[in-house]
Amino acid sequence: MSCDSVDEQMYEFWQSLARSAFGDMVNDSDRNKLYFKAIQKTMTHLKTYKEDILGVDIGTGTGLLSMMAVKSGAHRVVACDCFEPIVRCAQSIVQTNGFSDSIQVIHKRSDELTVGSDGCDLERRADVLVAELFDTELIGEGAISTYRHAVQNLLTPEALLVPSRARIYCQLVQSESLFSYNQFRDNIQINDQLMNALKPNEDFIVVTEPEVVFEFEFNNLSTLQPKDRKIIKFKTTRDVSGPLVLFMWWTLDMDFEGEIVLSCAPFWTYNQSSINSETIPWRDHWIQSIYYLSAKNRHFDLKANETIKVEANRDEYSLWFNESDDENYCSDSLGFQCKCGLHLFVSRTRISMISDVSRLKRYNKAIEDIHNSMANDSTNALFIGDSSLVPIIASKYTKIKKVLCLAKNKQTEDFITSYSKSNGCEDKIEIIRDFDQIEDKTVGLVLGEPYFNCSDLPWDHIHIWHLFHNIPSNVLSNDVILMPNKALIKAIPIEFDNLWKINSDVGSDVEGFDLRFYDQLIKSAKAESDASIESHPLWEYPVLVTGGTGLVGRAIESVVNANKEEFDCYSFVFIGSKDADLSDETQTRALFQRVRPNYVIHLAALVGGLFSNLNNNLQFLRKNLSINDNVLLMSHEMNVKKCISCLSTCIFPDKTSYPIDESMIHLGPPHDSNFGYSYAKRMIDVLNKAYHNYNCNDSTGAHKTVFTSVIPTNVFGSYDNFNVDHSHVIPGLIAKAYKAVTEAKQKGAKNAKLVVFGSGEPKRQFIYSIDLAKLIIWVLKSYEEIDPIILSVGEEDEISIREAAQEVVNAFTDDHMKLELEFDRNYSDGQFKKTANNGKLRKYLPDFEFTPIHVGIKETSYEEIDPIILSVGEEDEISIREAAQLIVNAFTDDDMKLELEFDRNYSDGQFKKTANNGKLRKYLPDFQFTPIHVGIKETVEWFRHNYSTARI
Repeated sequence: MSCDSVDEQMYEFWQSLARSAFGDMVNDSDRNKLYFKAIQKTMTHLKTYKEDILGVDIGTGTGLLSMMAVKSGAHRVVACDCFEPIVRCAQSIVQTNGFSDSIQVIHKRSDELTVGSDGCDLERRADVLVAELFDTELIGEGAISTYRHAVQNLLTPEALLVPSRARIYCQLVQSESLFSYNQFRDNIQINDQLMNALKPNEDFIVVTEPEVVFEFEFNNLSTLQPKDRKIIKFKTTRDVSGPLVLFMWWTLDMDFEGEIVLSCAPFWTYNQSSINSETIPWRDHWIQSIYYLSAKNRHFDLKANETIKVEANRDEYSLWFNESDDENYCSDSLGFQCKCGLHLFVSRTRISMISDVSRLKRYNKAIEDIHNSMANDSTNALFIGDSSLVPIIASKYTKIKKVLCLAKNKQTEDFITSYSKSNGCEDKIEIIRDFDQIEDKTVGLVLGEPYFNCSDLPWDHIHIWHLFHNIPSNVLSNDVILMPNKALIKAIPIEFDNLWKINSDVGSDVEGFDLRFYDQLIKSAKAESDASIESHPLWEYPVLVTGGTGLVGRAIESVVNANKEEFDCYSFVFIGSKDADLSDETQTRALFQRVRPNYVIHLAALVGGLFSNLNNNLQFLRKNLSINDNVLLMSHEMNVKKCISCLSTCIFPDKTSYPIDESMIHLGPPHDSNFGYSYAKRMIDVLNKAYHNYNCNDSTGAHKTVFTSVIPTNVFGSYDNFNVDHSHVIPGLIAKAYKAVTEAKQKGAKNAKLVVFGSGEPKRQFIYSIDLAKLIIWVLKSYEEIDPIILSVGEEDEISIREAAQEVVNAFTDDHMKLELEFDRNYSDGQFKKTANNGKLRKYLPDFEFTPIHVGIKETSYEEIDPIILSVGEEDEISIREAAQLIVNAFTDDDMKLELEFDRNYSDGQFKKTANNGKLRKYLPDFQFTPIHVGIKETVEWFRHNYSTARI
């Protein structure tokens, strides 16, 4: 035997050992507690009538269940496992914990154990069986046959089992996105899915109640037959219009009375409000499953309370389901296996990618743009990659003569050939196995997705770049185009709540037992066989922004949209008052359950200007107390990672020294003018500290939310409230100025007055909404203190209301209009000054540059108040005759000639309405409008394809 073969065998050994790791299961503390509790109850019951309790542990692993049994009262336990390294591991763990005299670990399968006289593994049949033999489908590891053999050969008739019984549940849901994972199929297939990561009413809609499909009594042979079939009658709870998939999970009755239950059910099936996606026990080792019904039923149209019959089948290892109207029909026993061949080499994730219409449209648009930019001469295209529809898309374009597809494997060849035939483009598709087969053809376009079936990590797909460079230069045209021509690899460090448990140590205190020898064994195996980096799917972190349609929310949305690459791992959800009444706890809970945020930016509030507050203090107090309490309570209950609330400088004491800082919030009553709003906002800081103290004292560690707050000074910007009766200072001044200027222009006047209530002498620090948005996002990512932080320009940038009003005047004054200030001193000034110290912010961000107030006011005035004409230039104005001719051209082809005729019995209407787009061109001098003939052609194409659903 060669050294290479020995090394290969040893690698396979270490890899097998590393793959046998079940640390995530042992780290499931909820599972461990339920097993221990059920074993203790079972042993207590057995001891009432048994003096000598003999137990058996099948598939012992670390020996944990055997040790639980002995500690709970079993006199002896025989444990077995078929994998020798794990047997030796269990023996060492049993010895370390002092149970060697009571537990015997044997290297055998359970059906190899002998029972009877001296020399047998068991001197008699056992009184109790403890075992964990389950997988995602419950029965996939042979649990049925293992229990059947144990009942027949290893256990007494009255033996008790932990667990004692199991139930498999199913529920029908409607979901386009989940259906896409199995879209291309003519078979029935399973899909493992962590359902607690799905969002009800967003990723799927529940359409039936859960039903028990199969039930197993592990000591009852009649429930442990090799095969079973049932017809399950589901009744719809709502109307259905779309594809249906079947959710499956299971539960275990751990004890003989069914009082202790281990459940793998998803969070929405619980009636307890305390159970949600964050608080439900983490079980990555026993996730739920999705099953797809028969291929003919891609779309269901059902009314509420209709019955749909589902045929449920199982053998000893697998489950499969069909929608069936015939209760006497029995589907193929191999129904769960792939018959089309696609699923044997294409992952379900890839099937979803192929099914993603929006993704395909992007490729189509990219190829179309390339096609339109090509010279009139046609060329050949070369496609590189696996299981892709890109060559099918490319083949429909007229300037592409042939699409040469490099198929390095038979599966890719079959895939492309099959889909080219079904789309009628096989004459334009040519399969090649090597670049040498290109022969005398010239390639002007090289295409790729890129995707390769054998790739694991995302950057493995960049293998396409290597293949691009291997193309012989003599087959490429001088102006060859590559798609794609650039790639970005992005990385981000992420802290996971539970995923780390897959590779974490189980340690020395698993329900009081020391399992460290197991850790050492698995570490040694992984060191020999595993790479240092494992690939796992990356998902987004939802950020719920309450008040997301207001001034600050829109600014955050603007910043996020302008920097999409920076926020790839966040999914921002902006909600306004129309989405939920946050003063209502029921609506707030429903919102949080729908979004299931990881982060919350709480901006929502009942707000108003000085005079609105003066007249409605009670309403502002009660409404805002309710809103804040509900949002923070839901953040706590759903274990949001961070909740950032937005306060205001009005919360500071009226009589205080200046400048104010974060330590002075509660040192006296706020100003009388807005005490209701102020006290409600102050209570957020109190709630933040109370939740923080609660979390610190929570011994379970279940709640880890960081509750914090920000205190901006006076905010202004786009999307503010410009109602003069309810707005803040700057938006109110802008609205007044706009009205004054508009009315003056209507009268033909060139002068107008901006009337400011009060003396104009009070001072304020103003912050542009875009600056505040950037700072709030910094708080989201980097600020970890519970204490609030002031987000403000510096004291040196504080200005009077008069100065702010003058900046508004400047923004509206031009050669055609002069705006003048006037102050109405019959109105109160309110609080004279509220100078805030931004020293804390400057310690964190010493170089942050604020937008100068005159720039912010000018941008707000023009963006929100003055309209802008969005139009092509005067030079592109055309006649109705010319537009009609372009429509005729779009409809005319070899089979149809369309001619124009003008009916002069009808009036022409206004002859012309030429618009000047000079203002637009100042902002966007290089914007390129789509030529009208192209726009009309595309519109005609859309109309042809969507005639049946167009508004006619």
